[in-house]
Amino acid sequence: MNFNAKTAAVWNGKEIQQHMAKELGNEFYSSARRIEASAKNKVPRSDYPITNKHPGHLQDTIRAARARRKKWMPGAFVFAGDREKGIYWGHMVEYGTSKMKAQPFLRPAMQGQRATIVSGAARGGRRVINKPRRMAR
Repeated sequence: MNFNAKTAAVWNGKEIQQHMAKELGNEFYSSARRIEASAKNKVPRSDYPITNKHPGHLQDTIRAARARRKKWMPGAFVFAGDREKGIYWGHMVEYGTSKMKAQPFLRPAMQGQRATIVSGAARGGRRVINKPRRMAR
């Protein structure tokens, strides 16, 4: 057998890596948005502000954000609380204190979305891998 066939495809790892990071970043952010919506529904809502100076509710401060530290590393976060608004007790509600039992809202929201996070990342990876690429001549 003679295997002298020449291939026309060129492996461009840097381009594929950049597309994969962008696609996975988008998928993770959309998953974070779904977790944000679910957590807002699960958080116990307080009908009174903690201070008169900073009225507000924990539910209003739950937000999703893209990871921006390293562009090549995709990721997203979901935050609860805002110190500027005086709402800093999200972790106390989530994990409880010595005087209050835990009322988790972020962990159940994330666990409820676990399957969609994994399938979304797999779907994004398949889109990048199956994308038609330039051929060398």
